[in-house]
Amino acid sequence: MSELNRTALDAVASTRPQSAAIIAAIRPHLPGALTAAAIDTPLRQAHFLAQVAHESDGFATLTEYASGRAYEGRTDLGNTRPGDGVRYKGRGLIQLTGRANYRRMSRRLGIGLEAEPRRAADPDIAVRTACAYWQDRQLNIHADRDDLVAVTFAVNGGLNGLADRRERLTRVRTAMGRNLDWSPAPHPVLQRGGRGPAVASLQYALRQAGCDVRIDGDFGPATERTLRRFQTQTGLAADGIAGPAAWAALLRRPALASAHAPGDKPDMPLVKRSLSLAGHRTSLSLEPEFWEEIDRAVAEDGRSLAGLVAEIDEARGEDPLASSMRVWVLERLRAGR
Repeated sequence: MSELNRTALDAVASTRPQSAAIIAAIRPHLPGALTAAAIDTPLRQAHFLAQVAHESDGFATLTEYASGRAYEGRTDLGNTRPGDGVRYKGRGLIQLTGRANYRRMSRRLGIGLEAEPRRAADPDIAVRTACAYWQDRQLNIHADRDDLVAVTFAVNGGLNGLADRRERLTRVRTAMGRNLDWSPAPHPVLQRGGRGPAVASLQYALRQAGCDVRIDGDFGPATERTLRRFQTQTGLAADGIAGPAAWAALLRRPALASAHAPGDKPDMPLVKRSLSLAGHRTSLSLEPEFWEEIDRAVAEDGRSLAGLVAEIDEARGEDPLASSMRVWVLERLRAGR
């Protein structure tokens, strides 16, 4: 591992005294393990460091803080015997958890972790298990696209702690320097029937664009319908396929388009306004940035807010009103108005 990357590792550490000790302990084991797992480009290393820093609380611990009792009886983790939850609680840089995972990693690395689970918190083994986990789940593919959402979904099974992971990724990239090759690979073409982290990333991007869609990594009928609506609203062929044009439209969204994923802390709360719609009082909640653009638009166009909302409400079909309002703002901004 280069000096540059050692600096990057320090950049995502916590300020706790134990973090410095853990970093010193794992550093000698990183070069060989990263090379073996092909974590060998700036994007791959940056994403790896951001994720393991989050999972280890900024390298403050290699053992889960909780007792592990919550994992008792979790047969999905292989915890079939009394005490397995505590015995096989999270350890390592990416919190190896559950008897089944300890057994799998034991076979994968040729280490008796199932018999001696505490060894998973040893610095050298913590590095090896994290890199093996990364390689087995093919996380380099998502890192090559600079796709934080997909990487997080693959590591976490959801998007818990996404804001912290994003912050750490920014810090590590800054520490590694701007003169490196940060060019991302293109996003994959996705369509109905697809599953996995890349689909979760598509769903998150749709949420960011103001669409209501569940982020579950399953490209089912609901995701297809949502994508078709987005394509129609942005002037694309509504084929329900996330190809280069759809990804480009999603990823060039303005920064104000912020739908927040589960577990991700919003930057600002929603602002609720009351108005009359079709003769009835109703309320509409949007992010402050959207209201700012809407207020500017009605002032420039010489129209009322109620009139604008009524117009969008009439044309929205089955789409939620709040989502339709967000899409209207995005379309106006993309048109340069």
